[in-house]
Amino acid sequence: SRSPWSWYSDSSGNMVAAGNVIAYSDPELKENQVRIVGALDKIVQLDGMYFDWKDGVPHIQCKAGKRDLGVMADQVEELFPEIVHRSIEIEGKSYRAVAYEKLVPVLIEAVKELYQRLKILEGGSEQPTLA
Repeated sequence: SRSPWSWYSDSSGNMVAAGNVIAYSDPELKENQVRIVGALDKIVQLDGMYFDWKDGVPHIQCKAGKRDLGVMADQVEELFPEIVHRSIEIEGKSYRAVAYEKLVPVLIEAVKELYQRLKILEGGSEQPTLA
């Protein structure tokens, strides 16, 4: 009863959704929650890069020669190994892939750390606490 074009992969390898891409996040589904600490120190170790996709690699042939931006999986893997995965194997070769959306919680905590530092520098009468 929904349009066949509500979710598809185009010839460039892009996944397209008519709606939002969502994931389970209910606290009732999680255990052993621990706040991400030192997020800012970790984020500053990552480099945001412009780059061109290589030609001749079957995994990304639909992107060959195109300009893009992203992070380098080796840097991410050092800091957040749980968000780096291996691609499928084609012609005996697989590559690292990053679950970019998983960087969002780290960025949230980094912004909160910056906010706390800003409030201290502004000479606020009380030191903010982040719950």
